[in-house]
Amino acid sequence: MKNLKPCIFGLILSGCFAHTQMMTEENYATVQMGELYTDVEKKVGEPYAVRHIGQNTYEIEYIERIRGGGNLVAENHFFLTVEDGKVVNKRYYQYRPPGFETIYSDEPNFTPS
Repeated sequence: MKNLKPCIFGLILSGCFAHTQMMTEENYATVQMGELYTDVEKKVGEPYAVRHIGQNTYEIEYIERIRGGGNLVAENHFFLTVEDGKVVNKRYYQYRPPGFETIYSDEPNFTPS
C-alpha cells in the first residue's frame, strides 16, 4: 500500500500536464498527399474550420497561435484540401500582427527605428 500512493499521485499529476492535440509546423510537415483525412485528424485534433468547396471536396483550416508575454506574436494558418476523404493539397501562411508603435502612433508617417 505504501508503494501505491506515489503511483496514484504520479497518475493524478500527469493528468494535469496532458497535452491536447493540435496542428503545429512539425505536424503539418508530416501530412502526406493521399493520406486519409481521418488519420490526420487523429494526429492533430479537430480543425478550426471546414469549408465545402465542391463535390466531395473540403478545405480544412487549422490555426496555431503563438504567444509571447501574453501577447499574440504570430498565427500559423494551415489549410488542407480533402477530396473523397484524402488529402490532395496543403498550404500554410503565417500572420504577424503589426507592432504596437505602428498601430498607435500619433504621427501618420511614423516608422519604427
